[in-house]
Amino acid sequence: MHNPKYNIGFFDSMDSGHHMEYLTHLALFEGWPPGTQITFLVLERAKEKLKGYSDHVNFVVVPKPQGGNQLKRTWQEGTYLAGLAKEHALTHLVFMNLDPYQHVIAVRWLWPSEVKLSGILFSPPHRIEVQSQNGWWSKTLQNVRRRRKKIQLRLATSNPALKDVFVLDDKSGVNSLNQQYRNVFRMLPDPIAQNKPEGTKNFFEKRLGIPVTDKIILSFGSVIPRKNLEACIRAFAEINNPNLWFVISGKGKPEYSKKIRHLIDSLGAKTAKRVVFKNEFVDYDDIPSIFSSADLAIMVYKNFYGSSGVLGHAAMSATPVLTGNKGLIKELVETYRLGRSVEENQESIKRGIMNWLKENDDSGDYKEYLDLKTPDNFCRVISESLLKSSSQ
Repeated sequence: MHNPKYNIGFFDSMDSGHHMEYLTHLALFEGWPPGTQITFLVLERAKEKLKGYSDHVNFVVVPKPQGGNQLKRTWQEGTYLAGLAKEHALTHLVFMNLDPYQHVIAVRWLWPSEVKLSGILFSPPHRIEVQSQNGWWSKTLQNVRRRRKKIQLRLATSNPALKDVFVLDDKSGVNSLNQQYRNVFRMLPDPIAQNKPEGTKNFFEKRLGIPVTDKIILSFGSVIPRKNLEACIRAFAEINNPNLWFVISGKGKPEYSKKIRHLIDSLGAKTAKRVVFKNEFVDYDDIPSIFSSADLAIMVYKNFYGSSGVLGHAAMSATPVLTGNKGLIKELVETYRLGRSVEENQESIKRGIMNWLKENDDSGDYKEYLDLKTPDNFCRVISESLLKSSSQ
């Protein structure tokens, strides 16, 4: 497209999980106004996954992030992005994960004057809670983390080129942030693909041989320490129920995956055989069947305060969840009766699972929750916000 009125670039340095889902929704969205060019600045692997949309999406491949100091790495990425924005005449640059780039955005002279900046903020500081029952060192670390995030956000929002900061699912939080900082925060529905789950509980029976009459606890997504899997697995192991299974559906880095495998093997043969960990990437088309075949989705993450796409996938299949008892996710679960929340420790997780087994109350306001979170609403909020900022 020659000289588009709007040339909107979406940058993402990740190529798995919800990152690919978000880009897919944006590529399929038909509500962009005439004269809009969509440009994805993504990794090579992401381009390969999304290349089916190349007839109406322009792709710019960016280098894979290297290890080392995060501040230095993100500064190098930011300077590279600023050059790409100028080279490709972008009118907008949207960071699909704004959090690690706030210090880069704060540097006004770095960015071409004609480029408007936006992004999705996954961990806003107002949701970081300092738990009173924690020790003094833990509370100190949480206070330092919250203060650091506030400073980062204050610096980023000081740049007038930053026009929109999207916060997932948190309407009350957005109102508070707009009062504390500049009026640039927008509530963005975390999208859920509205495709109907296939069948009932036969996915794990077909793939893993688990009887459909047994109960399945599901941990879904990237296998990383923040998911608190070790406490969840140990809690599961303390429950004497031969018809209860724990399925870990996702892939992790070799070192941590080895640690999880070692923990599973240490449980004893009878329990270990009911903890399934294949350490494989999940096929996107299998997600609805995975959740409709599970009985409980467990997501008691460490120090997690925001929303999660796992909650949406579970709601789509009317699968109750067990989450941590802090932040936005607790608020969403309680408001829409999507499950129950517990503390992050092993004993609380065990009690949460046992109470779920005993009460087995799967009723929730799933439809009301899902109606707010269609991919079309997700894309429309972004589109309307970006176009509104163009007139400012």
